[in-house]
Amino acid sequence: MARTEKAESTSLGAAGLGRMREYRLKRVQQSLSEAGYAAAVLNDPINIRYATDARNMQLWTMHFPSRYLYVPVSGPTILFEYRDADHLSDGLDTIGEVRQAVAVNHISGGPEVAERAKDWAAEIADLVGGQGPLAIDRTSVPELFALQDAGVDVRYGQNVLERARMIKSGDEIACMRRSLAVAEKALAEVAEASSRPGMSENELWAILNRVNAEQGGEWIETRLLNSGPRTRPWYQEAGPRAVEAGDLVCLDTDMIGPFGYNADVSRTFLVGGGRRSGTQRTLYALAREQLEHNAALLRTGLTFREFRDRAWEPPEGFHKHSFGYVHGVGMSVEYPQVPPAYEARTPSYDGTFETGMVICVESYVTADHGTEGVKLENPYLIRPGGGEQLTVFPFEDSLSA
Repeated sequence: MARTEKAESTSLGAAGLGRMREYRLKRVQQSLSEAGYAAAVLNDPINIRYATDARNMQLWTMHFPSRYLYVPVSGPTILFEYRDADHLSDGLDTIGEVRQAVAVNHISGGPEVAERAKDWAAEIADLVGGQGPLAIDRTSVPELFALQDAGVDVRYGQNVLERARMIKSGDEIACMRRSLAVAEKALAEVAEASSRPGMSENELWAILNRVNAEQGGEWIETRLLNSGPRTRPWYQEAGPRAVEAGDLVCLDTDMIGPFGYNADVSRTFLVGGGRRSGTQRTLYALAREQLEHNAALLRTGLTFREFRDRAWEPPEGFHKHSFGYVHGVGMSVEYPQVPPAYEARTPSYDGTFETGMVICVESYVTADHGTEGVKLENPYLIRPGGGEQLTVFPFEDSLSA
């Protein structure tokens, strides 16, 4: 499918970045308005980044809450920043004011953490001013109790942010293309390195990190790279095992690249110097069939239930693994997650695929009594006529022929 939006380039420039920031903040405030909320407090650093483009120690603040953002349903935001770091948001028009955060965590507060929470809640309550419910994406027990004691009507807010983040602008798609280009460069280097037996899984995974950092990316969310007998079951993290000739190497990039956007691509490579087996070819062919069948279903207006009913199911003798589903992607894995009908363990809900969503289609295939598996995944931009594949990284010729 041809790219039709002029904004979809890999170099936005200042105007494009400003336009994207304005779009995202408006999305958040519109979502708050539709939910009937007066404001939101965002603690998740990814949500803060989405709403304002302000970043600061992203991974650290995910587990050490020490900065947060107040977003009113209309009007300027207030960023409560980590001490002595207010300069990081200089020049961001999405931020109206910067204040020093009250860090409500045990390391900062120790036995006084409940008192800190009261101070934190008093400032938030003053901002809300009884104008209506306050949405919070995530919070701690001391914060929640303190807000309730202060008379604030607290509501669940992650759904508000997921709804806002769901529809991507052309500028966001341009950022995602840039992140995917970085991931593709890293995948090419991994493919080259894995053609030479002897490298460890850790060394191969390090290539993803190095290329991402060199190209302005940020971090990698998982360590999902495995080889040989460690390709079954899935969810085995990279380790010291040296890859051998004839091994399969499976990986999921899970790469937070430039601009903070997730490049989520999975590929399986054949380690050089060994012969492919018939089993490997069968697994690869089935994984491609699963991915391509499910991707062909995607279109504007398709309901999640319709997708589940039509999704590919593995033939008899092959494991019904949960990676036959699709999920949203943007700055991270996002709403929705739609499992296939055969995945009874995963709760499902209904909804509709909408124009502007970016959806990853995942595939993992292994035989019931096998020793190897194949993992594939592509992101698709939802269009009225179908899904546009956003990655151009090829499949493995040595396993496809």
